[in-house]
Amino acid sequence: MDPLIDLGASQVRLSAVRHDQQSRSDYLGPLYRSGAPAWCLCGPTPVEMGVARRVDRGHIYYLYHLHRGDPSLHQAQCPHRVESEQDNQAATPSEADCPAPPVATGDPSTVVVHVPALEPRVVRPPAFDGLTGVPALLDCLLLGSGLNAWHPGFAGHRSYYHARFRLIEASKRIRPFGSSTLADVLYFPPPWDPAKKDDIEFQWQWFVDQLKPRPDGAVPRGVIMGKVREFETRPGWSAPRIRLADSRIYLWLDGCPGLFGAHPPPEHNWVAMLVVEASANASKLRVVDGSASLISPQWIPLASPAHVAHAAELVKQGTPFVAPLRCDPATSPSYPDLLVTGRGGVPTRIAPRPEPQPA
Repeated sequence: MDPLIDLGASQVRLSAVRHDQQSRSDYLGPLYRSGAPAWCLCGPTPVEMGVARRVDRGHIYYLYHLHRGDPSLHQAQCPHRVESEQDNQAATPSEADCPAPPVATGDPSTVVVHVPALEPRVVRPPAFDGLTGVPALLDCLLLGSGLNAWHPGFAGHRSYYHARFRLIEASKRIRPFGSSTLADVLYFPPPWDPAKKDDIEFQWQWFVDQLKPRPDGAVPRGVIMGKVREFETRPGWSAPRIRLADSRIYLWLDGCPGLFGAHPPPEHNWVAMLVVEASANASKLRVVDGSASLISPQWIPLASPAHVAHAAELVKQGTPFVAPLRCDPATSPSYPDLLVTGRGGVPTRIAPRPEPQPA
């Protein structure tokens, strides 16, 4: 998310304000000298922020929160958002302090994953027709969130809220194209709460508005992600349709009808990542690409139903383990077994029992 910042005389995107030292001075300097506040417009209720200046790095101006509880007032994808202890009660100290596994070589704070499917489509020739990279993006996001690692201390705390929080935080460190992060184009349905209906509807409308075609003919693309709630297909339909948990929106999988390979059994859990753009009449969203990962009830990404059963046994036994992912060269084998931490912290690769073959 790249929210608007109300500077009194104008409203400017946060990325423009933070672009460089000069832009910070131009936009924030007058507020600092006058003592006036700025307002973050990431949600339906503006959040007041102060302007300060650091003199140890060449007089750099920056925004800061005026009250301790203000960081949690921002929307989930807003860069100013910081979870309070009350908001993040689903995370135990043991898991919240557990560092995420390395996600790529190079700068550990940012992962660059080239995903052409997320670049704006140009309506006028030359049209863009490359749709690759989404499975790698999903894997890197799951790895960066640390959800593929399990410890007995996590039991009872891997809720929808907690998994969503970790995935959104990981998306802020992944750059799928240009200078934008995945969080800038991501919509992950928040847990439904009637008391927060206005906030939830605002988040959805903000996401949809970012997908409107641009004056130069480019059609922006975004990502919708979440746990699969419904998957339905019928003989007369051109494609299956899907609905995610805590969302009332149905999406037609025209761009990836084989998202699951086959009809997923209802007892299985899946997390899906869908690349979408506005349809021709701009009244609906069109799925142009996607990827999905089988997950356990604890949101652990796994390779097959046999791995789900094996992971369930290890969780029941209280055994720490790591589920390898394709984007992690340190753990990913040709056949993804589970890595169990043994004595002395040495990981042992354990394959699940083979699935029974029909007679």
